[in-house]
Amino acid sequence: MESRSASFAERLQSRCMVAVVLVGVARLALAAGADLEPVALVFDGPDDAYYYFQIAWNLSRGLGSTFDGVHPTSGYQPLWCVLLTVLARLSPSREALLHAAAWAAAALHVGAGVGLAETSRRFLA
Repeated sequence: MESRSASFAERLQSRCMVAVVLVGVARLALAAGADLEPVALVFDGPDDAYYYFQIAWNLSRGLGSTFDGVHPTSGYQPLWCVLLTVLARLSPSREALLHAAAWAAAALHVGAGVGLAETSRRFLA
């Protein structure tokens, strides 16, 4: 009886992992196909994202840690801002940065989901 419940638990964990990965892949597909017009993002995206985008854009162009190009700022999460700064440096335009940031966020969501599923699998085993 014990082996039967163990195999059920293993199958359940395996199916949960597959579900997490499928949801993540669907999120990536939605990000890839999304209409990321800057005007649409003003209404759909969180307003703090635009502060990050502007600071990252300025950092990537050598203007320093500033939102307006005049006053210095440090009011951001450094790791996310470093990632956005790298993406901004590689992006030819601000719109390209929006697309790259959406892809990066989707990939991080997938990674977090897989990590969470793996952690819970280890603790539930």
